[in-house]
Amino acid sequence: MNDSVESSRRIWLVFFVCLAVVLLFGFLGMRFFPSGMYSSVARIDIGLDPFLIQTQLHRIKSEALLMEVISELRGSPGFEEHTAITHETGDQDALRQVQRRIEVRQSRSATLIEIRSYASHPQVAADLANKLAEIYIRKSNTNGMQAHLVDRAVPDLR
Repeated sequence: MNDSVESSRRIWLVFFVCLAVVLLFGFLGMRFFPSGMYSSVARIDIGLDPFLIQTQLHRIKSEALLMEVISELRGSPGFEEHTAITHETGDQDALRQVQRRIEVRQSRSATLIEIRSYASHPQVAADLANKLAEIYIRKSNTNGMQAHLVDRAVPDLR
């Protein structure tokens, strides 16, 4: 009788642990990838030694560059509606919102950088990634680097 009770307890314990894991992953999935969010990716080739790419990743995410992106996209069609960044939004609030929507990382190819953006509208996600890539390339090329856009972000990825 004790073996039967012990076996039943183990089965229930395994069931509740599995349920907890599923719920945890479901919560994390909803938290980091809410429904209705679109992502879009732009890729830049900077033609640098892979060890120097980390510096460029930080430059792309810099406050100065992101503030230029915000300045150029404010007032553009759909941007205010789908990001809640209006002309009245303070610079620091706008910066925080854009920082949450941008992910910059080194691509599997050694000299490529991926700029991924997230928004509730696919065109806004693409515009955000493309504008950041455009401003970075413009500034980099005036400083003697030869960065160029490999792939423009497209507005249809979910």
